[in-house]
Amino acid sequence: MSELFQRLRTSVTVKLLFIGFLVLILLIPMGMVRSIIYERNHLYLSAKQDIMNAWGREQTIGGPVLTLPYRMMVTDDKGIKRVRKSLAHFLPERLSVRGQLDTEMRYRGIYQVPVYTADLKLSGRFAPPDIARLGIEPHNVDWGGAYLSVAIADARGIKEPMRLRSDAGDGVFEPGGVKVHGFDPQVIVPLPGLGKSGRPSGFQFGFGLKLSGTEKLRFLPVGDRTEVLLTSAWPSPSFVGAYLPARRDIDDKGFSAEWRVLHLGRSYPGEWRNAEIPAKLIANSAFGVNLFVPVSTYQKSTRAAKYAILFIGLSFLAYFMFEVFGNVRLHPFQYLLVGFANCLFYLLLLSLSEHTSFVVAYAVSAAASTALVVGYSMSILKSLSPGSDHARVARRPLHIPVRDLARRTVRHAHRCRGAFHHPRHDHVSDAETGLVSRNAGPRPRLAGAGRWGLAAGDANRLARVLCWNAGYQERIPDPTDSVRTI
Repeated sequence: MSELFQRLRTSVTVKLLFIGFLVLILLIPMGMVRSIIYERNHLYLSAKQDIMNAWGREQTIGGPVLTLPYRMMVTDDKGIKRVRKSLAHFLPERLSVRGQLDTEMRYRGIYQVPVYTADLKLSGRFAPPDIARLGIEPHNVDWGGAYLSVAIADARGIKEPMRLRSDAGDGVFEPGGVKVHGFDPQVIVPLPGLGKSGRPSGFQFGFGLKLSGTEKLRFLPVGDRTEVLLTSAWPSPSFVGAYLPARRDIDDKGFSAEWRVLHLGRSYPGEWRNAEIPAKLIANSAFGVNLFVPVSTYQKSTRAAKYAILFIGLSFLAYFMFEVFGNVRLHPFQYLLVGFANCLFYLLLLSLSEHTSFVVAYAVSAAASTALVVGYSMSILKSLSPGSDHARVARRPLHIPVRDLARRTVRHAHRCRGAFHHPRHDHVSDAETGLVSRNAGPRPRLAGAGRWGLAAGDANRLARVLCWNAGYQERIPDPTDSVRTI
């Protein structure tokens, strides 16, 4: 059993498997580090939500949409005819949007979120409403109740009153709730002059919109031809949605993007009644820009932490090479200390990157952890070198009487070479092993060695053979002592 234990203890394969086990053990503290990264990212998202609630959420602008109330006759189950009010919706023939995005960073504690204020000018033209296409009789239409509605995802972001200028009359937009099913809550403005001439005609319109929001600004392609032109000083835009810009220019000073979208590419018509168009079709047609932050601090920290097992494994492999080729033996706890130093790097990286740039935080964290590992490695490897006064500390203390040491050496030589000689043989000697018979004549003997002695000059070498076979490799300064601590 002891021989099997010694073989396992000196086996390179077993050592490598044990090092792999230590690497897996260190995944536990790395999991704790990743949980801290997740927690800090969750706090960032909470701070971002607070800023969005106060400044304005991601904005989507849909409209304007022309709505005409009308009456229709319906027959109930009892055969009684009743008049029911319904709504017909019409989209513009042409829609043009020109806007400038003024961006800035808003802070909540140590967290920052990009926000914008959009100064938009919307203009276009409505064709005469084709009510016959919807099967509506002209005399059933309430022309005086017509109105325009503009859907805005978060109306709290409106910074200035919206004033409509049109051929059908001017007015000021007011809150209207959800007048057009499938769109976000809308602001509306009445158009009492739409049917004054007795026969409705097309009309031009225009109004301004100053809107604040967070990160994203999107538009719905409600016109038969929709054109959107945006400019901003934000250097890293991300164009999102169902349509990409037809033209875009991006440089360090900002970006300029222009969209041109035809009604042929959307999934809903230009006129419908009540809630005939599913909201999902309308939402899926949105397009716009996202004030993109290339990679957040927490994304970078998460990506770095995924490589922790690689750095820990390479550090352990380097220590293993010192054991194999450097003639030293390391305790598993010393491997763990080096692994903990690598884990500390990722925790330090997360802490510093929240207050400075990620590159600076990475450099400082790497320098600190490297200095820690190098300093500790120099200390233990120097103390465990064969010529060091502290070399014997690397092994567990072993007290071996010289008598037992000699006997074990003889048995080892016998097993390896078959060179065991009985003392009654005359002049028995073996120059290679240093074993000599007492009949070989006077020579120095090792005190307490029994019937077999060791030549004084070879005692160290034979003791070293035994120690190496037993898993110990230490220098024995004086072989003539009766008891020696290794």
